[in-house]
Amino acid sequence: SVPNGIALDHPLQDDCVFAVHLHRMAQFVREQATYGRVASLDSKLVATKEMSAIEVSWCLSEGTTDRAMVSCPATTLLYPLFCAFDKWIYHLIMSVPEVVSLLRRQSLQLEGLLQQRDQMWLCLQQCKYEGLSPSNLLAFEESGFVVQWTWLKKRLLAFAAGSPLVSVQEPSLNKLKQQLDTLVVAIDRVLFNTGDGLSWSSDTLWKKGGHPRVPRLASQWEAMSLLEQESNGCILMTESSHSVVELQKLIDSCSPILFVDMKDKAELLAALCMCFWTSTDEVQRQNDTRSSQEIQKVSEAISKDLAQRRLSFEEKVHASRIDIKICTIENMLDVEKLSSLREGVTRVNNGGDEDDFLRSLLLGFAKIQVSPLAEFWCVREEAALIGILTEILVTTSDDLDSTFEQFRSLEPRFRFFVDVVLSQTCLSVADIRPYQTLLWVVGDSDVRGECLVHLLRCVIPR
Repeated sequence: SVPNGIALDHPLQDDCVFAVHLHRMAQFVREQATYGRVASLDSKLVATKEMSAIEVSWCLSEGTTDRAMVSCPATTLLYPLFCAFDKWIYHLIMSVPEVVSLLRRQSLQLEGLLQQRDQMWLCLQQCKYEGLSPSNLLAFEESGFVVQWTWLKKRLLAFAAGSPLVSVQEPSLNKLKQQLDTLVVAIDRVLFNTGDGLSWSSDTLWKKGGHPRVPRLASQWEAMSLLEQESNGCILMTESSHSVVELQKLIDSCSPILFVDMKDKAELLAALCMCFWTSTDEVQRQNDTRSSQEIQKVSEAISKDLAQRRLSFEEKVHASRIDIKICTIENMLDVEKLSSLREGVTRVNNGGDEDDFLRSLLLGFAKIQVSPLAEFWCVREEAALIGILTEILVTTSDDLDSTFEQFRSLEPRFRFFVDVVLSQTCLSVADIRPYQTLLWVVGDSDVRGECLVHLLRCVIPR
């Protein structure tokens, strides 16, 4: 049998090769002890779910357990995978005459590959075989295994790309490698419903299809999170709130939607765009020197300004309230008399601050009541805009300048969409941040088609 890919009996082995495998002796003993213990157990223990995933897989491979008792397709492949891996590593080392000099240069890669192999075995040895259920993909804990499996595949890719050992052309060795690749494809098909070997489709989609960019530093994360929090605080309703919108409730909660106007939303949107512009590589620029401290100062200044606006709103609300329980002459007058007195005061004061506040409050609530009409249009318009952006990205030709001009012709439509969201809806400005960034790019004379295509791949997944 092949001892976990350990080839200590090779005549050319020296201290370098021995050092690669020395730390794995405990793993070798652990595996042999596990398999020896399982061989003496009753095969009916599989049904009682008292065995680990790798132990059940060993029983299936050795024929001590009926395959009809195990319905998980991945379980049957686990032990054969380790056997194929160990045989490939063993014969790879045994077949190369220059193994000593090669391993001196590739010992770190080989050691990392073997360590990851052992880590995945330990993960499977700790996972209890529980049988398939409607809520699980595998018959054992799948989250840890998927992580270990992904790391092992990355190690295999790195070893295959950087090690001259795998370039050895020998029929028996190539056959072992094909067996290993076949098992990799089979397990991938079970986990991801695909079977493309070591290069699976998710990497291709992630790298070529585009994905969102994130800040580089923790301070930039904090600044962006603060701005998004302020933006989400200015929306009318969340997914968990479905109650009727009442002005009294909005006033009692001092909802920012009552005192945040279009100018405030535009400033918040600009700050969000600047944060993404400077802290991520959505826009490929090298001449932006704004530091993360400046971004954080801007976000804190906006947050402080909104807090001051909230405090001012609370003071105005408090000043406008009349306690009807107080026995004063004003509270004993009827509505007509109060109205006549109020008109007189208004003429004398030429319209005071209190009247302006109440008038703006009622006008603001009126806009809130009709905002669903604009929001319905915005949803349909955004779907159309996403379709246009996707079509531009998919049909991009080698002439990137023509692609840039094609998008420039759509600038008025995108700008009108952003203006409607800011002025007539109660939506979060964070949701339209990608569109504003696109408008910035179109308006920048230094940015060309290549940057636009890169930006589209970053913002469309958002």
